[in-house]
Amino acid sequence: MKSLIAKKNYILVIDDDVMMSQTISDFIHGKGYHVIVCNNLEEAFSELSQYKIDLILINFWQPDGTALILLEHLNEEKITTPVIVISNTKEHQSVLECFRMGVLDFVVKPINLEIFWYKVECLLTRVKLQHEVKLQRVELEKMLYEKAREEKMARNLFEHLVNIDNTQFEFVRTFCQASANFSGDIILKGLAPNGNFFLMPEFNSEVRHSTIKQLIGEIPPQAA
Repeated sequence: MKSLIAKKNYILVIDDDVMMSQTISDFIHGKGYHVIVCNNLEEAFSELSQYKIDLILINFWQPDGTALILLEHLNEEKITTPVIVISNTKEHQSVLECFRMGVLDFVVKPINLEIFWYKVECLLTRVKLQHEVKLQRVELEKMLYEKAREEKMARNLFEHLVNIDNTQFEFVRTFCQASANFSGDIILKGLAPNGNFFLMPEFNSEVRHSTIKQLIGEIPPQAA
């Protein structure tokens, strides 16, 4: 097994063809990546347990199995590292089975290195974007949770403050509802100089004619 040290991320190459693996690893190394070369699946499993691999490039046929065994291992360990399979066979069943188990691309020998690297760059970019979207989704869900929590606290406080002075009037009902930005409707109540009871609604949102009917029932007549 041979490891080449570079300045960026890790790409794992699994191939017992020494000449082919050397050619591929030298090419990838020239692109600025760490390259770890394994001769069989056993060595590959050991490297996967020690390093965070950004991409796996594996020859379908291995001395101790096939690429399908690696894919089973990745699925069991819930490892989401993208995989490209290389093979000198065009057997459709093997290709289809690999795709079913999560392979993202399949390359047939002999390999055109420039086309191969273009595929690798596209794949790495897609995986990176997916990871960023996942992180942003988690952050967004956290922000929405905090927003809902704050709105609930504000709404409870608002309802409490509004109801403090209205409890003595059974026919007065208060109503408030959060919108995109929390706002509540305020009801001011009191007695006019002639003794009549009055309500003065203050709405932060659009006034609807039905709102008053929802807020109050029949107001008993007051003596003049």
